[in-house]
Amino acid sequence: MAISCALVLSLLFAYGNVLGAPQVSSSATPATTTSSSTASAATHSVSVGANGLTFTPNSVTAATGDTVVFIWGNEDHSVTQSSFDAPCSHLVDGGGIAVGIDSGLPINVGSVWAVEVTNASQSVWIYCREPGHCPTGMVMAINPTAAQTVDAFTAAAKAVSIEETWTGETNRLNGTGVSANAAPGQPLTSSDGTSASAPAGASTSRE
Repeated sequence: MAISCALVLSLLFAYGNVLGAPQVSSSATPATTTSSSTASAATHSVSVGANGLTFTPNSVTAATGDTVVFIWGNEDHSVTQSSFDAPCSHLVDGGGIAVGIDSGLPINVGSVWAVEVTNASQSVWIYCREPGHCPTGMVMAINPTAAQTVDAFTAAAKAVSIEETWTGETNRLNGTGVSANAAPGQPLTSSDGTSASAPAGASTSRE
């Protein structure tokens, strides 16, 4: 009789679902996880012209998926992609077609432009295409390398004697290694809907 009771208990445990006992399915859907690249995405802020003819900072190290937010401290500046070898010329392909981002000109003081890094292994070289600004060293880099540094890029810009006169698109969202979803936006606003102050050092005067 004792053996029969043990057998019954064993069967009840094994087939507890018949009696309403909770069961764990081997085919249960795994818990959803967020990829580390998305979870760790960072935002880097760069001031455009708030401290004179400069990008501040002039160098950013960013991972794929990070966002670089450009904030205008003076309206007469652009964020335009170039190349290491031609720092003051718009980035183009072999056929002369633009392949670099370009904010356009002019941009209102306090406006922001969010640019996503789509390939962190690609160095991104940026200059201001307002006439006379790039040769003063108004350039910056995203992910420069030990072989191609932002200092060398700046020195090359200062050595430019004849600037490119760009007659192509006034605003380009898709670049090489970076892209934007929209053109530079309106001035920043505070939580109460009023206009927020421009970045420190911002000026509405023409440089």
